[in-house]
Amino acid sequence: MTTDRWTTSSWRRPPIGGIALSVAALGVVVPSIMPRLAPEERVSATPSGGVTHDGRLVDRLIVRELDAENLDSVGASGQVAAALEPDSAVSITEDFASVGLDHAITLDDAEKLSKELVEAGVVAAAEPDGWRQTTALPDDPLHGGQWSLAPVVDHGIGAEDAWALTTGSPAVVVAIVDTGILPHPDIVSRLTPGRDFVSALWVANDGDGWDPDPTDTGNACDGKPSSWHGLHTAGTSAAATNNSVGMAGVDQASTVLPVRVLGVC
Repeated sequence: MTTDRWTTSSWRRPPIGGIALSVAALGVVVPSIMPRLAPEERVSATPSGGVTHDGRLVDRLIVRELDAENLDSVGASGQVAAALEPDSAVSITEDFASVGLDHAITLDDAEKLSKELVEAGVVAAAEPDGWRQTTALPDDPLHGGQWSLAPVVDHGIGAEDAWALTTGSPAVVVAIVDTGILPHPDIVSRLTPGRDFVSALWVANDGDGWDPDPTDTGNACDGKPSSWHGLHTAGTSAAATNNSVGMAGVDQASTVLPVRVLGVC
């Protein structure tokens, strides 16, 4: 189980004049930049795929275009007794920065303060720089060895970060255009009827040409064993997940349509 910073609801007003914050820093890692949304387009505070707020207090906001001269306009009249500390700002991009608060507050209060800062013209956009906790890790025993799903910094696709937002949709059909498929117990429940488009009999290795049977009959050639590559690709894409069997699929809800186009050699 891992934790990382996350962003929740965001507040934005139309661009204004003022002092754009740009503070040099050694570096900061923030996984996402807030959507540029109007207040009425507020995003859900809890993404759908397994990210939960763990109750930690919030001590920073992510802001856009901080106008430090107007900070005094958010004070006693505001709902939240907290203030930005511009000297603590860490630059994220040319327009965005993470700015500390004078004391830690709850997530709800941080969202209220973000709204007040935008409405007062202090920032063009603001949202809590809170924490997230990943709760969508699969229990498949081979998942730990799936290097291709590892975090981006480890040369993977960052699947666990993606699963924190969504684990897929049953409305998605993934066509695996490859060597065909086998009835492996970790993929068979995800399959929909496919097609075999290998026409040459010596390449097809199944005794016939085009047909509705995409079974992989093997592609061993020149002393090399069969690759069963279609099964491998289908499993990586959409293997049954959280079933305590085999590996995890990237899309944990989609249907797989096997299309056989590769045969012997």
